[in-house]
This record gives sequence, structure tokens and C-alpha cells, in this order.
Amino acid sequence: MGQRNFRLGRPVAGRQSIEDMVRQAYNNARKIDGLLGREAFMRTCHAYATARPDVPDHMVPRQVAEILNPGLKADSDVMRPPATRIN
Repeated sequence: MGQRNFRLGRPVAGRQSIEDMVRQAYNNARKIDGLLGREAFMRTCHAYATARPDVPDHMVPRQVAEILNPGLKADSDVMRPPATRIN
């Protein structure tokens, strides 16, 4: 008879949001591959750079960090007082 499509009703992998892809890549690197934080972060940066070739290389780590830790984005938007010189 006909085959049952087990993926019916699930989103296609290409439609996964970048944020979900980054979180999934980081969690897989940590939990499945057993990598430490730095190596997992670098692997996630590579996956993000591959998925988003339009982003300049020097911006990739910052954007990945903002996706993994949304609190960083809020902190960077706040104006800080200018540094004062101590003589």
C-alpha cells in the first residue's frame, strides 16, 4: 500500500529559524559530543557562519553569543557612563 510519511506535520529542516539552529548546534555539541564550552561555542560559530554567509566573519561570535545568551543583547544596548581617568 502507501507509505506513511512520518515527517508529516513537522517543519522542514530548511525552515528552522537561525536562533533554533544555533541553540540546537550548541546543545548537541555539549551533550552529545561532550565538548567543553569553548569548543562547543566555536563549532556553533562555524555552523552559524555556514548558514549565514552574508554575515562578516568578525561579527559571527558576537551574534552567536547574543543568540545563546539574550541578556548580553540587553546589556550592550544600555548607555554606560564615560570612563574617568584616575591620575
